[in-house]
Formats: sequence, structure tokens, C-alpha cells
Amino acid sequence: MLLLGAALAVLAANLVAAPVVVRDQIAIEGVGCGVPASADMALPAGLTDVRVRRPAVGDRDGDARLTGVAVQPSAVTFTAVADGDEACQPNPDPSATPPAERRWFAVLDAEVAAKHAAPVAARTDWTRHPRFASRPRTVGLGFQPGLGANNTVRNVTWRRFGGRTAIGFGTFKASHFLCPSRDRCITEDGDRVKVKLTLPGYCATDNIVNAGEPLGRFVFYGKIAVINRHQLGVLKPGTEFESYKPHCFPGNPVRLR
Repeated sequence: MLLLGAALAVLAANLVAAPVVVRDQIAIEGVGCGVPASADMALPAGLTDVRVRRPAVGDRDGDARLTGVAVQPSAVTFTAVADGDEACQPNPDPSATPPAERRWFAVLDAEVAAKHAAPVAARTDWTRHPRFASRPRTVGLGFQPGLGANNTVRNVTWRRFGGRTAIGFGTFKASHFLCPSRDRCITEDGDRVKVKLTLPGYCATDNIVNAGEPLGRFVFYGKIAVINRHQLGVLKPGTEFESYKPHCFPGNPVRLR
């Protein structure tokens, strides 16, 4: 039990609270004037701090009016009632359906904001369809379309990975296409360095899911820094000599608070 508790504590420390938006279209069907009916919107597992942005009590669709919104552990229940003329007005025609038996329906757009305990990854492919990695062996320091190369840290071993900061150690490998100066890269090439990943965040639309879909991995480190462990020219040990802040496509990441 002690080992299990320690493992759960480590897992919790490697997660961050990330915002999630769940969207759906709710269809509520009922029978009878003034008779309430409900429909559920499924939520991904593990959400906390659930807040319904829309619809709100009092919103209408045709003859139907939303009368209740209830947050459950795995779903949100929306309740409506038909109270308009079409559903409730008596019809003098004896063959017409009486109000107590009339069918009605409402369709409402729903949006729920919540928090999710998410793992943080390193984003390794900066295209429209990125890839994410946990404890990658190679960390890139930029992406240059057309060049096909970038400065990297290779054979990385991680002291810790996850949470708001990741620390690893590896070998700096220079791509001379991307060097600030050739002399500098020759000096650094092959040096053992420290890698520090910070500023977890997400791209603006990556945290939006449709109801019923599983939550994918979308939180990644927004800054990759390389720190020298030994004297490099005029740079003292512990100096951040190169860093990279990945961007989204398009735009910049939204930082977690």
C-alpha cells in the first residue's frame, strides 16, 4: 500500500490542471404541454470544475424552454418544458391532438468548460498534425521548413519529466545550417548539456473536444532551453546558451496559469 501511495503521488506530481471545452448539440424530446423532458450530454472521464457555458436556464427553442441544468459526475442533464402556443393552445378541431398528447422537441447548442489533470509532453512535429512524446531521446531546438535539420540534444536521459518542469541531460549536436556562428557551434558540438523544459501550454483549439470523444494529449512544454554544464568560451557553467519556444499553427501557445 505504501508503494502504491508513492506511485500515485508521483503520477499526480507529473500532471497539470489544463482547461478543456466540450461541445455538443442537445436534442430534447417530450410529450405534453408543461410536461418536462431531459437529455444528457456525456463528459470525458476525469473532469473537474465543470461549468456549463451554454445553454442557460430560460433559453428557448421554438415552444420549448430550458428549465434545468444539472452537472453529474459523467454527464450534464438538460431539462426543458414545452409552454408555447403550438404545444399548449387548445384546438377546437376534435380530431386534433390534444395538448396533453402533443409531441415537441428542442435542439440547443451546448458548451461546457472544465479542468482536466493532463500529462505534459514534448511536441516533436510542428505541422498541422503534431506528434507528442514523453521522455523523448532527442529534443529539437527549432523547426526550419526546407532545411530539414535543426540543432538537437541527443541521447537524453531524464531526471524528471512531467508537471511544470522537465530536466534531462544529453549531448548537444549542431546543425551548421542553423548556427549563429560556425565557430560557436564547433565549440558546443558534442558537449554534454542540461535540457530544461518549461512553460506548459496548448494550442488554442487543441483542448476543444466533442462530447463522447476521448481526451487526447494536448499539453506540451512551451520552452526548450539548453544549459551548459562546463565552461564554453566566455559562458560560465549553468548558462542558458540556446532556447526555443515552439509556436502553434498558426499563433502562439496558450500558457497554463
